[in-house]
Amino acid sequence: MEEKPKEPQSANVKIKIVEAIQEFVRENGRWPTQVCLTCEEEGDLLKLTREDCGDLALAFTEKGPRKAIEDAKGKFLTLKVRWDAPSFKVE
Repeated sequence: MEEKPKEPQSANVKIKIVEAIQEFVRENGRWPTQVCLTCEEEGDLLKLTREDCGDLALAFTEKGPRKAIEDAKGKFLTLKVRWDAPSFKVE
């Protein structure tokens, strides 16, 4: 059985959020206000590169994702971040 190629790990969480935003907009006709991230997705933010999220990538490695996003007015990709969620979702 052929395995499906995995997407690059560095872009995984950003792609996941962008796709969830697009689906939310299609289903609700409006932009979501927050993204709920699990501890695993928080760790995945550290894998984002400068190409993925600009200067925030450096802040993630220097300060950690929570502090970096707090310093960015608590938002990532225009959404307020809720940490330690039981599951990933945008709402």
